[in-house]
Amino acid sequence: MEHSEEYEILKNYVDSLHYQLTALQNSSKRVTQEYESLNTDYVQMKVDYDLQTRDFQVLVEHVDQTIEFLRMVSKRANGFA
Repeated sequence: MEHSEEYEILKNYVDSLHYQLTALQNSSKRVTQEYESLNTDYVQMKVDYDLQTRDFQVLVEHVDQTIEFLRMVSKRANGFA
């Protein structure tokens, strides 16, 4: 085998490795972008969930206060009856 043939084989091998490395780097970038996108979505969903939980807790407190008020009104009404 001549040196030029060996050189050509090695050059093709290096070119192939370079192509594979580039493909893996591009794939890695896509995976990273997808992860960042999913993480952003998760953070937004967590914030929304926390806000909804807080709103629900406030609603429950208002319902409890209303029930207590109605009990008090009912007791007074029964006292006058």
